[in-house]
Amino acid sequence: MLVSDNPALLERALAALPGLDVSVIGTAAYTGPAENFSADLTVFDSVTPLEWPVGGSLVIDPPASGSSLLAVGERRDVADPADAPLRVQGNLADGLSLGGIDFGTVRTITPPEWATVHVSRGEQPLVLSGRSGQSAVAVWAFDLQESNLSNRLAFPLLLARSVRELVPAPPPGSVLTGEQLELTPSLRADAVELAGPDGSVNRLPLGDTQRVPFVAMVPGVYRVTEFAGATPLYETQLPVNAGTARESALRPQPLPSTIVVGVQGDSEAITAQRSVWPWLAALALVLVVLEWLYVHRGSTRTASTKATS
Repeated sequence: MLVSDNPALLERALAALPGLDVSVIGTAAYTGPAENFSADLTVFDSVTPLEWPVGGSLVIDPPASGSSLLAVGERRDVADPADAPLRVQGNLADGLSLGGIDFGTVRTITPPEWATVHVSRGEQPLVLSGRSGQSAVAVWAFDLQESNLSNRLAFPLLLARSVRELVPAPPPGSVLTGEQLELTPSLRADAVELAGPDGSVNRLPLGDTQRVPFVAMVPGVYRVTEFAGATPLYETQLPVNAGTARESALRPQPLPSTIVVGVQGDSEAITAQRSVWPWLAALALVLVVLEWLYVHRGSTRTASTKATS
């Protein structure tokens, strides 16, 4: 869900991310997280909620007042002076080209205890994120309309990484028997139900780590369902293969390529064979010629004897 009064830019960017269904609501129409319980991710553009919704929250350009969740001050110009270098730490912005980004004027934010600063200009935080209770929160402390970030390749990459950090990734397409896997349910879920191919059903409550260890010893298709109370939030299937993924592939596979590996120690023997075979061929040719002459000579003598008689 996108909460914004000017949603054009963010709506297009979010809609381009796979697996996201974007709905837009105005800032005045947003009344709180209870009404929007079904949203896995809420993006707040130039507004901060009174309380974090359960799930993921991305706050862009938070205002200076209106919420006690963030200590936000007035705007401050963060041009690129030599005494305020750009600092990047953590995986959220690692490898992104941010050196030529003009962030414009940004909100001065005092990072809360639960947050980690990923990008900063000197002592001014620009991008931070963390976990507050059942909410995963990321904050961009600048206005996209003033910044040139939206015109750079770093913008969709940073947005995709932020969303991936706030919204748990789905389970893999398949696993092998005995393979250890950690399921990461939605922060809104309080229990996960695992239904096995043998008809067994296990309902596992979630703790503070929000992780579910999964090891299947019986091959087949497992059903994974996340619950918030009695309400199912998400359901998927997890195939467990008995063999390797290559053995379980039913599509026609290309023939393996043939690789001839030579032995360095046999190189002299191969060279010797190549140098001898012409002589053997010449010897065989000589024998064929001699045999032909012998046969031809015998025929000539028989013809001469008959003529004399």
